Amino acid sequence: RLAQTELLLAAHQEAVFRYAYRLSGCAATAEDVTQEVFLRAFRHLHQLRDETAAAAWLLAIARNEFLRLCRKK
Repeated sequence: RLAQTELLLAAHQEAVFRYAYRLSGCAATAEDVTQEVFLRAFRHLHQLRDETAAAAWLLAIARNEFLRLCRKK
């Protein structure tokens, strides 16, 4: 599971960060969201059914995490 998460991180970290930055407009918030995305991906990797959809899955997690962060503030 860790190895698969590392592969996802290597392949999609930049795209997730850019998306989070676009949503938040703040690099620090984008970094926090990106970190949380991959933590959640590690915890819920069993939910990823199709590895070709990994980018969309991670971006959906990023959107949800950003919205959760906005509600929290």
